Amino acid sequence: MAEETVRTFVALQLPAELRAEIEQLLNLLRRDRSRDPVRWVAPANLHLTLRFIGDTALASIAAISTQLQSLATHSPFSLDVGGIGYFPNEQKPQVVWLGLHSEGLAELHRLQQGVDAALERAGAAPAVDTRPFSPHITLGLVDARKVQERELTMLHQRVKALAVEEVASWLVSDLSLMHSTSTPSGPLYSTLQTVYLAGS
Repeated sequence: MAEETVRTFVALQLPAELRAEIEQLLNLLRRDRSRDPVRWVAPANLHLTLRFIGDTALASIAAISTQLQSLATHSPFSLDVGGIGYFPNEQKPQVVWLGLHSEGLAELHRLQQGVDAALERAGAAPAVDTRPFSPHITLGLVDARKVQERELTMLHQRVKALAVEEVASWLVSDLSLMHSTSTPSGPLYSTLQTVYLAGS
């Protein structure tokens, strides 16, 4: 009998105030849904991924939770959110993202490294994506089937017209182990564990 698994990842969930600010931004970026080449993320699903784990045995969740709890010794830190970009590049975008900056980025990288170490101690599978951590908040995924030169030009024009350098500041005070479920209307996320950082 196959072992029961759930799809998991570790993330920073956004506070309600920041979600509301980004939702306003998304409303300005969206266009007619039938022709928009971008599948914009629902505001409720906005987050910053620290590590995608993938299919995880239910029996492993307790060990992962225990090791993640060790990260509670980290102190809260601030991030400035702003600047829109693309992965892998502007010419052939696959992801539209919102960037992060400020001195808090160094703390974010340390926290992410702590997550990797905690998952290794818990016996989680190695990260599938071996590229260096590039913190961002995904705003939308570009549908290659709908991307024609005209649509791409219009997307770039909407992004440049906003000239978003800073959306808001964000005090990071916790991280979460998340469960992802696929549904016909898109992914549904639920929280399995919240780790509160020291003093928060």
